[in-house]
Amino acid sequence: MAPRTPRSVPAADLAHAVQAHLAASGFDGEVTYQPSRDRVLARRPDGTTQFILLPSLAREWPQSARGVEKLLDRALLMLRPTPRLASEAVLSVRLLPRLFPREHFALAALRRQVVEAEEGEPAPELTLPSVPFNDSLSVGLVFEVGEDVSEVNEARLSSWGRDVAGLRALAVENLRKRTTRPLVRGRGGVFHAGENDGHDAARWLLPELLEGLKLKGEPVVMAPHVELLLVAGSEDDTALKAMGEMGLEASQQPQGLTGVAFKKDASGSWMPWMPEEGRACHEALRLSAIPALVGYAESQRELYASLGKELARTVVLEEAGRPRSAALWVRAEAPLLARAEYIVFALPGGEEGSEPIPVAVRPWEAVATLPGVRLTPHRMVPERFLAEGFPEPDALAKLT
Repeated sequence: MAPRTPRSVPAADLAHAVQAHLAASGFDGEVTYQPSRDRVLARRPDGTTQFILLPSLAREWPQSARGVEKLLDRALLMLRPTPRLASEAVLSVRLLPRLFPREHFALAALRRQVVEAEEGEPAPELTLPSVPFNDSLSVGLVFEVGEDVSEVNEARLSSWGRDVAGLRALAVENLRKRTTRPLVRGRGGVFHAGENDGHDAARWLLPELLEGLKLKGEPVVMAPHVELLLVAGSEDDTALKAMGEMGLEASQQPQGLTGVAFKKDASGSWMPWMPEEGRACHEALRLSAIPALVGYAESQRELYASLGKELARTVVLEEAGRPRSAALWVRAEAPLLARAEYIVFALPGGEEGSEPIPVAVRPWEAVATLPGVRLTPHRMVPERFLAEGFPEPDALAKLT
């Protein structure tokens, strides 16, 4: 989907609308329009601070007055008076869980570093607290107001005087109360949640929904979109192929999550899973995992670039008509590579600023075992590997 073109609403008009909306909702803190930075600064008496970026508002600005009211309700939710938001009666209805890849929360923390470095002001509203679900996914919280949903950030939790671990159980129980339908069988024999309320992926947190399903093999689960939870049997190639096809499409839509499939390991933990090569479902599930891998790695690279740190690019290659994820390793550099299916070896371009010149493409596993080459993992999310020992041409030629 192409990005929306910003509407031609003057920044001063946007700022005035923000100030008027806050006043009407009972906000009694400081509100300052900063035209040189295209933003409004709002600070509550308890110290909760939010920067409202006017270009971002312009991109979403609706045509109707009702639409404007709903947009501002969502954008300024954390600034409303605390008692109305923090009461148990409100939280027991409006607070819900949401599953995201761990990369989502790591990128939010990195984005906060970038904004704080640029603005010189704390930005706690950009940190999104979470609780781990497994090694790949974490549970965050969202808050509903009418049809709008916003993520619960650190500033809001602080204003409530609550913590994410303590609220997680309440959020899951709220989701359980509003879940009235079992999983239903659909396309290709894939089971899916059918509430269609924008929270179906989070229903993975309700283990009772997976009980009693008639599956061929063990449950395999995918949550490619906030509105989509998919379940198939590990021995059902037809259903798994359909799952991969749906995951590839859904994960690339707005509010997409990840097309990675998960299956419980011997310890009972949900772990990323891929069927054996040669099975009819393998290619569909391999493809569905690529968009999130490349997208998160590139978002990470762009944010680190804003902090003055260069990371290696992650790209999608066509190999015999089949897309493959690949990390770009340029000679004379010691890059941090995102884990991918392939590594592209390249020479620096002839002129400063020119594109590197690819010279070889090899599978990650083959490169990792090459003598003299070291791929050392770094504690980053998405995980990166420090690449050292760029192989000589004869060594590259011998790799399969």
